[in-house]
Amino acid sequence: MNKKLVSILILGVISFMLALPVSASQNVSEGIQPRVQECGRCGKMSLHVVKCGSRTSTAEVDCGHGLPFGSDAVKKTYTIYQYKCSNCAYGSSTWEKCTNTEIKCGGYYPN
Repeated sequence: MNKKLVSILILGVISFMLALPVSASQNVSEGIQPRVQECGRCGKMSLHVVKCGSRTSTAEVDCGHGLPFGSDAVKKTYTIYQYKCSNCAYGSSTWEKCTNTEIKCGGYYPN
């Protein structure tokens, strides 16, 4: 009786341990959003996210490799989004999301 109980308990623990990684690996993508939402102005289900454009910014930062002279050039690209209603032409305020980062190392050792 005791061996059966221990065997069932161990089997349950192993099953739980194997099932947990499968469910934990199913991540939801950030890009997945509802296709349409209700517009606050006209009340129709016609509000959706629209890409309005993009912008880039550059900055100089200390060398990421720890080189004593020079600096790295960091270029970030931001995509600009906005909610737009296809029924009443309502447009919300915009927001940005960093979509690309490029780093060019300019560090060096002295001669």
